[in-house]
Order: sequence, then C-alpha cells, then structure tokens
Amino acid sequence: MFLIKNINFSKFFLVIISIAYIVNVITNYTFVPMLSLQPKIILERLDLWKILTFPISIHTFDSFILFAFAFHFFSGKLENLVGSIRYSIWLLILNLILGCLVTLLFWNSSFSYSGLDSISFFVITLYLMLKPKSSINIYRKRIYVIPTTLLFLMLWIATKMIMYGLNDYSVALDTLTSFIYGVTSSLLVYFQIKIYTESKDSSINYIKDHRQLLDETNLEYLSTIKEKNASYLYNAEKLNQEYNTDYNESYDFTSQGISNDPQINEDRLNSILDKINDQGESSLTVSEKKFLYFYSKQL
Repeated sequence: MFLIKNINFSKFFLVIISIAYIVNVITNYTFVPMLSLQPKIILERLDLWKILTFPISIHTFDSFILFAFAFHFFSGKLENLVGSIRYSIWLLILNLILGCLVTLLFWNSSFSYSGLDSISFFVITLYLMLKPKSSINIYRKRIYVIPTTLLFLMLWIATKMIMYGLNDYSVALDTLTSFIYGVTSSLLVYFQIKIYTESKDSSINYIKDHRQLLDETNLEYLSTIKEKNASYLYNAEKLNQEYNTDYNESYDFTSQGISNDPQINEDRLNSILDKINDQGESSLTVSEKKFLYFYSKQL
C-alpha cells in the first residue's frame, strides 16, 4: 500500500515506457512498426490510433536515455509543482498536437516517427525555467540542475554523433524538430503559468489591501465614536452614585437594551445623542443612561 501511494504519474509512465522499450529490444523492435507514426500510411489506412501510440515505440537507445533522464530527475518535481491531473493532460495534449502536426506536414512521406524526444525536451526546459536554481540528487550529492543538464545534453549529442555519424541528416532533422517543438511548447506553457501566477498574486494583494483599508476604516470609526461620546458614556461608579445600584463586571447586555444587531444599537445611540444635543444631558432616562454605559462596554 505504501508503494502504491508513492507512485505518481511520472513514475508510472517511466516504468511503462521502460518496459515497452525492453520488450521492443527483446523482440528485435517488432512492435515499432505497429505503434510508430507513419503519416502516409496513417492517412491511407486511417490508423489514427497511432497518433496516441507513437511515443511508446521508442526504438533507439539515445531516445530512451533522454526520456529516462527527463522523467527520472525532472518530471516528478514538475508534476508536484503543477498537479498530477493537469500535468498528465498537458503531456497528452502535447503528444496529440505533435502527432497531428507530423501527420499533416509529412502527409506524403512514409518515414517512421516515434519516441518521446519532444516531450523530454519539454519537461527539461519547463522545469529549468521554473526552478533554475534548484538541484538534483545524484549518488547522494546535490548538484545544480543547469550545469548538470548542459553536461548531459553535450554527452547525449556526442553519443548520437558517434552512433549515426555526421552525414545522417534524417537523424539531425528529427532531433532538431523534437528540440524546437519541445522548447517552444515549454515556453508557451511557462508564460501562461507566469501570467496566471502574477494575476493570482495581484488579486491576493488587492484583497489584502482592501481588508487592511476596511480594518483601518473600522478602527478610525470606533475611535471617532469613542471620542465623540466620551462625555456621555457613563461609568459604573457614576451610575452607582446616582441610582444606588451595584454594577459590576458580570452583566447581561441583552437585559440592558443592547441588541445583537449593531445597526439597531447604532440607531439608538444616535437617537440618544440627538436628545442630548436638543434637551441636554439631564433629559436622559435611567434606561438611556444604562444603555450608554453598557454600550461603552462593547466598544
């Protein structure tokens, strides 16, 4: 159960593709023609399902190494940043777009397109832009991602040159196309994330500023009320002297005419203040003086 809980989309996808690659190698790449993307044949036979399966048919060692590097070191962290569901949908949409573009652009060509080079470049580039100062753990040592990635890509390019030579333009074109698509799509997603984040931060700051303004306004209003009514708010000692009663700290607001509705209390307070202005403080009744006293306890 513990292992199942710790398996996210990136780890699951890494395992599935690794198994598919091993099966392809063992069977001498029997499954590659069945799953890879061949634009002309797809349009002739309407094998549209291959637009979804071509990433699984990795048939070269260098493509698998690039995929393993991207998904082992970066994909899981990127998934944690954006969320598993959103991340898996991104990769699915990017693969669909890539498959459709390759089919439409090379509709009269019989070449075979497969692998996850474009998605690998997308994952690496997007993570480097989001977390350029982060590090990865290699043999229990923390190494910064940018120099590590540059070193890996240099070794990866050198490996391809050794395996295919310098005159295989189809491999160079395939690599360049995958690189351009992966980097371009990662830039588009990065700027969308940046715009969304800035908009969200702006909204949060507006709410905070608005709340602060309301708090300051309320404090200023209460302070004004206290200053304005300081001479009319009766204390317990004065009430005790005038009416021979004992007012202590244990009192019931409701029994003294204090409502649970602040607006009702404010209306009554204004009415009493108007009475004082018109008729003088001596015109107040006992209940009105009690109201002023207990109302002052709530301020």
